[in-house]
Order: sequence, then C-alpha cells, then structure tokens
Amino acid sequence: AVQPCGDRPFQTLEQLVLEHAPRVSGCVCVLLGWDRTRQRFIEKLVQLEVPVRVMVVPLAPLPAPVDPGPLRFSPERLQVLDPQQLESQLARLT
Repeated sequence: AVQPCGDRPFQTLEQLVLEHAPRVSGCVCVLLGWDRTRQRFIEKLVQLEVPVRVMVVPLAPLPAPVDPGPLRFSPERLQVLDPQQLESQLARLT
C-alpha cells in the first residue's frame, strides 16, 4: 500500500529518484496528477534514458484528451486510471 505524502514538496521525491536514476533499470511512477511539475520529472527520466511507465490516478478529473507530454513518442507508457475502477484497470495492464 502506498500513501500520498502531503508534508513534503514533490521536488523532494524528484530529487531522490533522479539521484538514483543511474542505478535503476527502469521506473514505474504512480502519480496523483499530471501537471507540468510531474511532466518535467518524467521528461528528466526520459532524457536520462531510464525506461518509464507512468500511471496517473488523478485526485481530480483530467481534461480529455490527456496530453502525454514527454511521453508523446510512446504514449502507451502513460495510463490514466480511474480511482473508482483501479483494481480492474490494473488487472488489465500489460
């Protein structure tokens, strides 16, 4: 189980992940939003050639269609999941 962290800024997580990026073979990111801050974080991982898979479980509805941002050349690596159907959607991921 993962819990949201509300007492530290997102940049704290970003810095920690980027610090370890040279030592990972890939990164699965579960994000609660898809704003510019999170897109820049994923862009940095892509620039470092870290394979990423991004799952967004938005706390508020996202505008449709969702802009894949830094994943525009591989939009299949971005999944926007409905919090109400999370279990069934995760079961269908490949």
